[in-house]
Order: sequence, then structure tokens, then C-alpha cells
Amino acid sequence: MTMEDGRTARPEPAVDKHLAGSFAWDVRADMLWWSPGLVRIFGYPPGRMRPSIDAILEHVHADDLGDVHGLLARIKRDGGLFSIQYRIIDAQGRERSVLTMGAAEQDETATTVWVGGHASLAPPPSTHPSAGPRVRELEAENAQLRTELANAWAAHASLADIEQAKGMLMLACDCDAAQATAALKRISQHTNVKVRHLAAGVIAAITGRRDELPASVRDAILRELGRLRAGNHHPE
Repeated sequence: MTMEDGRTARPEPAVDKHLAGSFAWDVRADMLWWSPGLVRIFGYPPGRMRPSIDAILEHVHADDLGDVHGLLARIKRDGGLFSIQYRIIDAQGRERSVLTMGAAEQDETATTVWVGGHASLAPPPSTHPSAGPRVRELEAENAQLRTELANAWAAHASLADIEQAKGMLMLACDCDAAQATAALKRISQHTNVKVRHLAAGVIAAITGRRDELPASVRDAILRELGRLRAGNHHPE
């Protein structure tokens, strides 16, 4: 297949069912975080890609670019759950089909402020008769994922909040995912507050927003932020 710029995309010979990743996007701060798996989906080695919406769009197949732009517009306008399957040309020149599912959160003014979700490689759409069983299998998997995502969203998307807090810690304190996770666990142990309830407080501490946590918990969060920024990742 030849792209508009003359490059020839090499089809993906086989789909790695285990190649998947997650993402979090703070829309107001315009900060995007990707897990290592998502970086690999786009064909980059660890640490070699700085995620951004423009960087994503540069890799989207020309025939699917309109659908992706339309989804981004709907996410910003309406928020809520979303899913899309589209093709990319990765950094190695391979054509890949990506299935992305997620949720967008809006504030009290109906403005989308945060987006998070999951992406994985998927077999490219096919109309060949032999593809029927596999298509039905994927449709069933997609329906199950939608149900699971809806349940998580109904529970206030606690996992997504934690992922966002981790991403914010990584950006604000220049640490990796393991260090951010360890910091959340330390705060939870010191304050006896579950990690999912701490996530909003961590984000508020980094962005300067208000939160409803007790002052003692807020102080514990600020102390841990200080440790991370100073390069001391061990409890006192």
C-alpha cells in the first residue's frame, strides 16, 4: 500500500494479542501520558517518542484520518465512553490496526478535562468469508470490553483516576511508572486512605486545584511530592 507521501506501508504479518497499552490525557494542561506498551504499538523503542495528539495523527492512515478527527471532536464536545478501530503506519513503516477504547470526563461546565483508556493491536477488518468467526469473536470481545468499561465508569473510573495520578506524578517529578506507583502506595500506607481515593488529591496537589481530603492527607501528599522531586524515593 502506498501512502500519500510516496512511502509504502508494510502490512503487519501477524497480530501480537499481548501488545497493548494505556494512556491518559489531561486536556486542560495538554499533557499526554502513554504506557510503554502503547509506545511499542507505534513502533518506537522505549523513551524515543514524546506522546502528543499531533504525533498520533502523523501516524494515522490517510483513509482513517477523518474518523480519528471526528472522534477527537466528539470526545471534546460530548465526553463519555468511546471506541474506535483505525490503522496506523508505525515508526518502522508497518501498517497496523489499533483498537482503542476509553472514557472522557467533563467538568461542571460540560468541558472535557481528562481522557483515559486502553489500546491494543487488532486484526485488520476483513470481508473474506473465512474471517466471519474471528470477526464475531472480536465483536463479542468488544462488547465485553464495553461492559467492563461502563462498569468502571459507573464506579467513578477509579482505575483511570489512579492512572492519571501516576501520569501526573511522572511528569511533575520526572520519575518512572514504578516510582509513581510506589509513591501512591506509600501515601496510602501512611494515611490509611485507599489509593483510588488519593488519586484526586495527588492531581489537585500538582495542579493547584481544590480537593476535599483532610489536611493531614494533603500534607502527606506534598511530602511525598517533595521526596520524588528531590530524588529520594524511600520512606523516612
